[in-house]
Amino acid sequence: MTLVKQAEAETFIQKRLAQSNGLLLHGGDPAAIQALARLAITTIAAGDPFSEVELSPGEALRDPALLLTEFQSRSLMGGRRIIILRDGGDDLLKVLQPVLDDTLPGNFVLITADTLGKQSKLRKACEEARLFAACAVYEEGPEQLARRVTHYLSVYGLKLSDDARERFFELAGNDRGTVMSEAEKLSLYAHGQKEISLADVEAVCGDTAEFDGDDVVDRVMTGDSEAADRAWASLSQQSSGRGILPMLAAHVTRLQALAMDMLSGTPFETAFRNARPMFFFARKGLISSQVRLWDLDALLQAQTTIAGAVLQTRDYAALEEAITSRCLLALARQARALRLRGG
Repeated sequence: MTLVKQAEAETFIQKRLAQSNGLLLHGGDPAAIQALARLAITTIAAGDPFSEVELSPGEALRDPALLLTEFQSRSLMGGRRIIILRDGGDDLLKVLQPVLDDTLPGNFVLITADTLGKQSKLRKACEEARLFAACAVYEEGPEQLARRVTHYLSVYGLKLSDDARERFFELAGNDRGTVMSEAEKLSLYAHGQKEISLADVEAVCGDTAEFDGDDVVDRVMTGDSEAADRAWASLSQQSSGRGILPMLAAHVTRLQALAMDMLSGTPFETAFRNARPMFFFARKGLISSQVRLWDLDALLQAQTTIAGAVLQTRDYAALEEAITSRCLLALARQARALRLRGG
């Protein structure tokens, strides 16, 4: 029986999760649950990209022996397999009970769910099972979010000035996924600095809140260089455009996460739905095209190209617009080359 407090969840997953047969994550913060689930998968998988198996509760219920069979089967690579069940509910308990009753080490079952009250049979059974762990995950308050952002930026040798911190949370809001996405963009933009200023926050977070950079990003990543150039020209007239490169870098990072999910066997529909921060649904077709077009190696190259351009804009501020344009064109051409190669 292991009941994990939310504040201790990351440490538990990194240091003690390997001693468990499963983990239930439930609560009202989908972004935090998704982040903890990804950490759990990474911890258990230990670099084996074929260890993940995703089952829907419906599939598990239609074949009562399926979950236990997956739990007891062996991985091709010899490590532990990870059976992922999303959107779990009390009806899942009837097929999960044999796994909960098992007192020997086996594969690993990861269950995510919305908020489960104290009367939930699934929650109670997971909390009481000898080799299972359970953690309730709820939205973090402003103080917790501030600490998380401070710690994240400190890893890169950065800190927010007082006025920058206040403005950052005004723009980013209190959704954990959005806040951490904005912090990621800031860490890239302010690379090499010690302190993030109010001007930095307004350049990266303020501009991206005011203009729609998705048009530029999507045209670049699908290889439509002419349309990308037109969209960028329009965008740069509306504002300085200083936020587009960090925005593009964050987008590439999200594509990498999608690609990793799909390599592990997760269908695109599921990976897209569970992505945090969430993609705007209307972009679904464009995101699908980009994931098919860019493999992981190409996405890593794209990140390197963007990071190099960001550093150049800091060294040669007067050439910022030209450097940005060159970076966008280079990536659009790379996407076009990938499309032609695939065709």
